Amino acid sequence: MSGSKDDPSPALRFTADGYAVAHVGYRLSQEAKFPAQIQDCKAAVRWLRANAQKYGLDPNKFVVWGASAGGHLVALVGTTGGAEELEGHVNDLKESSRVQAVVDWFGPTDFLQIGNAESDLQHNAPDSPESKLIGGPVLENKDKAG
Repeated sequence: MSGSKDDPSPALRFTADGYAVAHVGYRLSQEAKFPAQIQDCKAAVRWLRANAQKYGLDPNKFVVWGASAGGHLVALVGTTGGAEELEGHVNDLKESSRVQAVVDWFGPTDFLQIGNAESDLQHNAPDSPESKLIGGPVLENKDKAG
């Protein structure tokens, strides 16, 4: 819902081991409703794969990593390969958006259950980050939240 995606430093430590790190921005929920965010991430994967030779990347070894909302998105990138409705129409669509591994660092995974957890946040409220992401209260939009 908010925040900056401008600091890739948590992942930069992997470059010392020979990994390439690409920092992906995506539209926040105030700018666009879901599935725009996952479409942005998949477009980035396709772009990287299309440009793999130019940047010395192995297009068969892509790992996505994200924390919090980014964790939610990378979990979706990793589990929705081939789901056309989530691909979007940006970047080289002949390239695959599939990845070989996912690191979901404390990302929410079940919006229909998140409100049951002990928290100071009201995840099921109409103005919660989850509700804003899907365009309406979570429990009133189970088809979008599930």
